[in-house]
Amino acid sequence: MFDAVHRNASLLAIAFLFVHIGTSLLDGFAPIRLIDVAIPFGSAYRPLRLGFGAVAFDWLIAVALTSVFRRRLGYRGWRATHWLAYASWPVAVLHGLGAGSDTKTIWMLGLTGACVIAVVVAVFARAADAGRSTWGRG
Repeated sequence: MFDAVHRNASLLAIAFLFVHIGTSLLDGFAPIRLIDVAIPFGSAYRPLRLGFGAVAFDWLIAVALTSVFRRRLGYRGWRATHWLAYASWPVAVLHGLGAGSDTKTIWMLGLTGACVIAVVVAVFARAADAGRSTWGRG
């Protein structure tokens, strides 16, 4: 059951990511080109911050593709690539803190702070659980 929840949450996150990218391309606020979505740090608009978003996007696409081809790739290769999902989140937060029109509004900063706190709590809970599950093994 956990695998199904994980897979569906991941697919939902990717769907929302494509909505975010699509609306950003269509919105006239920032001059973002389609190539800027995948090629980091080459945009005329906030190249560093938009580049962070492109890096996070590229990593998540790598995770999704290797998950589709997991059996062919092998567990070790898939697992090594899957760690990029963890790395992409702080990079995406850096993107979000400086690439949009609402980045400095109180509601966006509050939402970002709440997400950071939630992820930190989840990481500590997971680490504590991992420590308990290996405790006493010899």
